[in-house]
Amino acid sequence: MKRYLLLLLAIVLIIGASVFAVHNTDSVRVDGVVATGEAPLVVWLVAAVVLGAVLAIVCMVPAWLRGRAERRRLRLELQQARDECDQLRRAPLRDR
Repeated sequence: MKRYLLLLLAIVLIIGASVFAVHNTDSVRVDGVVATGEAPLVVWLVAAVVLGAVLAIVCMVPAWLRGRAERRRLRLELQQARDECDQLRRAPLRDR
């Protein structure tokens, strides 16, 4: 059910973006810090979305790498605990 809702949402967003693109074909001039350019509004919006996605991914990479290192450390710690537990199970019992 969730998959169908996501598919429906994606279809609605694609149709909405297509309608927006068709209705906004006029060229827009954008003055940037370094350069200026003129293109349809949709081109500038797509460029902004792509740039935002790239920046989000770049900002997310350090946290992803830290999480990956933490998982590796925890797996090693878990394996060591399991090995110690196995050794204790195999050890003979001694009475005092």
